[in-house]
Amino acid sequence: MSENLFDKILKWRLLPFDSPEEQIHREAIAISVNQLETAERESLVLKRIGTAFNLHQTVQPAALHAAHTIKGALNLLSVRVWIYDNGKLVSIASAHQSPSKPGLKPAQAPEKMSNMAIWEVWEDGFRALLPLHLTDRNIGYLELMAPREQEKFLLERSLHATVAEQLALVLQSAQLFESVELMATSDPLTGLSNHRSMQDFLREQCEELKSGRKNLGVVMVDVDHFRQFNEAYGHDAGDFVLKSVANALAKAVGEKGMAARYGGEEFTLILPSADEQLTEIVALSALDHIRRVVYHPKAGGEKPITASLGYSFGPQWGVHPQKLLKVADNALYAAKHTGRNKVCGPDDVPKEKQNAA
Repeated sequence: MSENLFDKILKWRLLPFDSPEEQIHREAIAISVNQLETAERESLVLKRIGTAFNLHQTVQPAALHAAHTIKGALNLLSVRVWIYDNGKLVSIASAHQSPSKPGLKPAQAPEKMSNMAIWEVWEDGFRALLPLHLTDRNIGYLELMAPREQEKFLLERSLHATVAEQLALVLQSAQLFESVELMATSDPLTGLSNHRSMQDFLREQCEELKSGRKNLGVVMVDVDHFRQFNEAYGHDAGDFVLKSVANALAKAVGEKGMAARYGGEEFTLILPSADEQLTEIVALSALDHIRRVVYHPKAGGEKPITASLGYSFGPQWGVHPQKLLKVADNALYAAKHTGRNKVCGPDDVPKEKQNAA
């Protein structure tokens, strides 16, 4: 294609300006340039999607990484990955603009969809819904949304289809790996990601921070008075609380990031692309969900469960995993020592302690 384009340019330069033949050659050159640009974008997107499986061999982190990669590479408003789970279509990952920026409203789950890809023109933008199709089945859908001014979106349908094909293969491999390695990456009690998996995910997200491509939110969670609760009501009751808090955190985070068990009664939330505002919103939502957990002792009555949360966000408070965890932990410490059952951020920590982080 490069030689053909070069020959076209040479011929075009020899033609009289604005003559019929010159216009034909000009249009042919524009088409060739567009094809080269599309091929380059396709190569870039597929190369970066390929790293999703290399870095994350389980489904949700791989899908989350791919969603953010596709959104950035194609300059989209949002990307959402839908997967069939026990026959029900659920959204497992999304990447979208921050709340302060205008964009399309999130779409509802696709219903009764065939294996055909569709592209839609909405009043305020474009939407593509592409099946994640394997040889014998459809495992879900890839949803892409672009602003109305991005008219080139409809001309890149072939690229969208290729991206969906590659993502389907990545997710299939991740599903196979996950079925074998689930116990190695998940906490057996709560079902959340374990400490090792969290550290791996955080390390990879911090690499993105260092490149200046995104924001990152980190939230530390500690169940209030858990040791006293465990001693008073027993380990079975303690396990109930930990599993209930884990479920609450998973609901609060949803598809926006990862919820993990840090250890003991401590948990960690990793929120890719989250700025300060979104990180605080998710932390407050997590606290609200935890406050709904109530334990009912055999002797009667009820015992409400609360937690203390601290958050940090990068790159403002660091681009290294341990730095962001330390800042969030200092904020958690501030929450625990100013009444518990609350959320604190870096600004709530005394300067001398924050400077020592």
